[in-house]
Amino acid sequence: MKRKLLISFAVVFVSACTEPEPDAAANTEHAAAAETQPPPADAEPAQTVTIPVDAAPPLLVVIGVAPDDVLNIRAEPDANAAIVGMLAPDATGISVTAQGTETLDWIHITHDGAEGWVNARFLSFENAGQTLPIRLTCSGTEPFWGIELSYSRADAHFVFSDTAFTTGFAPPVSPAARTDQFLFAERDDPADFLLIAPEACSDGMSDNVHPYSISARLEGNVLAGCCR
Repeated sequence: MKRKLLISFAVVFVSACTEPEPDAAANTEHAAAAETQPPPADAEPAQTVTIPVDAAPPLLVVIGVAPDDVLNIRAEPDANAAIVGMLAPDATGISVTAQGTETLDWIHITHDGAEGWVNARFLSFENAGQTLPIRLTCSGTEPFWGIELSYSRADAHFVFSDTAFTTGFAPPVSPAARTDQFLFAERDDPADFLLIAPEACSDGMSDNVHPYSISARLEGNVLAGCCR
């Protein structure tokens, strides 16, 4: 198995993502109290992967949170951790400081003086009014492959060659005339990339239609598929 480690990143992101109650959906978080709670005194520092600083890092916006709800900011990358802040359902200008090592689903952010961990599934890149969720599941058929994508990291599995690896990507850039397309360049090898666009996409083997298409080059393999 090949593993490429992500490097250090000094950008601040604030994300708004709902947190699930114990009996709610696994990826949805709801505000547990009107007031924030201090982190436990014996809390251990969360394991993180740091991200390289970019000259003009993109800021994130909150998505998928109901107008009467908030996205909780937590002391640790855990839906049961203490709430240390909240993001409004329309929060913008969120900065990222780190990504968790144990899961792609938690991002450490800062926003308006608050900092902590939020659910990455409720954060999105934004470019000229176009948005792209930072947490995506992408796959293709014939040959079969899959990529789990988060802010600065991708976990890839090539079924056709029975290989799996983790790699890092720079934040996306978009063509001036096509702000709905997002190009991610791999940090270690910029010739490798992901190009994602919001358009109806079929996997070619089922009736499922996904909201994003992806073209990619990874480890010398040219791939095409869909993301959701």
